[in-house]
Amino acid sequence: MKRFSARIAEVRRRKEEEERERDEKDREDNKKPQDAEIIIISSDSEAEEDEVDADYVEFLAGYV
Repeated sequence: MKRFSARIAEVRRRKEEEERERDEKDREDNKKPQDAEIIIISSDSEAEEDEVDADYVEFLAGYV
């Protein structure tokens, strides 16, 4: 029974050590500068919004 308990304890120690190493690696990876994310805004979508706004203004002008 003692040998079995010792094996369980050894497995737990190994798992804890592996988890600690993984955590340290994750922390180091998080410290590295990340690439900047570039977001491109299309002017086409803005033009479509302007068209919708213009149509809505014409629609409202019909009620005035």
